[in-house]
Amino acid sequence: MKKDLCLRVRRPYRFACVLLLGCMPLATAGVLEGRSEQATVEAGSPAESWQVSNGATLNMNAGSQADASDSSSGLAISLTQGANLNATGATISAAGRAILNNDSNVALERTHVIATSDGTSALSGVALQMYGGTSTIGDESKLEGDLHAIAISSDSRGDNPGNQEATLNIANSTLISTTGSAIHVGKAFDSEPIAPIAHINLSDGTVVEAGNGTLLEVEDDASVFLTIKTSEIEGDIVSADTATTHVALGEQAILRGAMQGVDQLDVGGSAQWIVTADSSIDKLLTNSGRITFQNDREGDEPGRILTVHGNYVGVDGSSIEFNAKLEGDASVTDRLIIEGDTSGTTSVSVNNLGGSGAKTLNGIELITVGGASNGEFTQSGRIVAGAYDYQLVRGEGDNYGNWYLRNELIDPGNPDAPILIVRPEGGAYAANLYAMSTLFDASVGQRGGDTERADTLAADGRSTNLWMKHSGGHQRSTDSSGQLNTHVSRNATLFGADLAGGSTYAGGAWRAGVFAGYGNSHGNSTSQLTNHSASSQVKGYTTGVYGTWFANGNSEQGLYTDAVLQYSWFDAQVSGDDVATERYSAKGVSTSLEAGYVFSDRFDDGDAWYLQPKAKVVWSGVTPDDHREDNGTVVSTQGSDTLSVSVGARASLKLNYTGDDTLADSFKPFVETNWIHNNRQAGVSLDGVSVTQAGTRNIAEFKAGAEGRINRDLTITASLAQQVGSNDFSDSAASLALRLSF
Repeated sequence: MKKDLCLRVRRPYRFACVLLLGCMPLATAGVLEGRSEQATVEAGSPAESWQVSNGATLNMNAGSQADASDSSSGLAISLTQGANLNATGATISAAGRAILNNDSNVALERTHVIATSDGTSALSGVALQMYGGTSTIGDESKLEGDLHAIAISSDSRGDNPGNQEATLNIANSTLISTTGSAIHVGKAFDSEPIAPIAHINLSDGTVVEAGNGTLLEVEDDASVFLTIKTSEIEGDIVSADTATTHVALGEQAILRGAMQGVDQLDVGGSAQWIVTADSSIDKLLTNSGRITFQNDREGDEPGRILTVHGNYVGVDGSSIEFNAKLEGDASVTDRLIIEGDTSGTTSVSVNNLGGSGAKTLNGIELITVGGASNGEFTQSGRIVAGAYDYQLVRGEGDNYGNWYLRNELIDPGNPDAPILIVRPEGGAYAANLYAMSTLFDASVGQRGGDTERADTLAADGRSTNLWMKHSGGHQRSTDSSGQLNTHVSRNATLFGADLAGGSTYAGGAWRAGVFAGYGNSHGNSTSQLTNHSASSQVKGYTTGVYGTWFANGNSEQGLYTDAVLQYSWFDAQVSGDDVATERYSAKGVSTSLEAGYVFSDRFDDGDAWYLQPKAKVVWSGVTPDDHREDNGTVVSTQGSDTLSVSVGARASLKLNYTGDDTLADSFKPFVETNWIHNNRQAGVSLDGVSVTQAGTRNIAEFKAGAEGRINRDLTITASLAQQVGSNDFSDSAASLALRLSF
């Protein structure tokens, strides 16, 4: 049977080829016509071109080939009028078009179809051309075309016109186009009265590699119904104004690309559309799954706009994920513009891409609704930038239909002074810094023994002491904004030894030693405005040396001085609600110098009283590393290099119950009060906005405890302490110390 082929170019990169009689002779090596005719091509058979028509069937088995590279027709297999092609493991190639399905049936499995361009036809380089019919492609088949992998059109001309309605099923296969769209749908001629209708189904891990980045291009007044399931496909969908295109993202479908001119989009419950550029839906967008503005590719920036010219329906469980550079009202952000009505409920999340946060007035407009705004958009997760928490809120007055991001609340009692919402992570960072600066106190009063003389057991010739102290406490504080309530619990253990001692000029005495320790703290900072919270944690170690000088040697009264030098290092973390856990380190040197004077007198029964005024200066150089959070916020320390000055007095009563003042067992209750002044308050800068711990500038401390000498070898000291400051700052602590002398 002789067929003729005619090509007509309508516009660049637009296929325009139809079957015409009397133009170009079709050179075919194999011709099948009629339902009774059937041929099977085996491996090793000559690679020829075929023409199959009128219900005939061509079977191609594994290893077989069909080729039209040298054919004048440029067509490897032509199927017309209900013909059938069944290819398994075959290779079909042509310099032109590899397969023409004209109202016939194509079934490909593990088959490779290749079409290169012959340079003479606008349609050259199409792997599969369809004029109606059904094509089923699966089982790791691959279609490659220099122009398109697949082109679908209608043709009402000639003796064998193609049906206008085509069905294309592709599963677990690959489509590759070098220069054009992967799939093209449109009329063959401008004058063609019949527009093609295409039902396209992509599923089971199908992969698309489009040379121009377009998955589907629909022209003229063609109609396309595209369904994607169980596949992750990349490519745009572009539909002409006169065309009708419906897209359904079904079960476990992911489409990464933009859409232009699509009439209707349905995003299924387990599906996701990743929006890569400005997009438009002309009539209806029904969202049951996820719509995500792309942010995981290099160079991605916020500012994409999705416009729905019709209505938007949000089904329960649906979500939209935006990106923004969060600052003030003029922040650059992805946006959703709905010109029609909204209904249903959709959750909204926003990723901050480098914004440092700033005060909002009217808010950052995220969703614009032109029609009836009956839909609800609810915030999902935290929206943070810099030091602030943003909230998704509905507009007011004329803007009631729109949705905005704001980081401030209006106080009804003072509407002209909105309150910026500080996020709780700032309080957690500040709490960690304060813990690092105060966790390890190894001054003389904390080492579990007397400050009244250099060697409490010198009369027995014993001048070596081992000591251990364990302390724990709970702190409550607020931040400088008054919004954050912070609670921190801590524990620390120190071990030390007096390694050396001796006498000095004019009857003085000294002792020196070393120590090391481990400590940790954990807390929680909660916003009173949002109820969001952030947990804080510190784990650290310290090691150092100390020395004490007593002006009167072993006397129980007189002047003393004590110096401590230590190095500490910490691992810390802050973990806020619905944001990534932040981990960082800190290290530094601290030193303290204490001086005091002990007044003492004895009662007739041998007991004694003591009064010890004292002053101490502590410098903490522990500094956390600068840190960039996962959301881009730069965290810098404020309040390291802190100088703390305390002035106070301790009063005690020594009760001897053996009558031997030198080697005796004794019990020594005491009370102590101190005023503590810190030149700086612990805090952080979050993208340049300060969040500091309040109430620690000036602190009053009250302490009570007892020291008991169990025998000549062992002394036990226990104490309770309470600190109070402004802004509801308080700290409760307890400690237990042991000293072993030998």
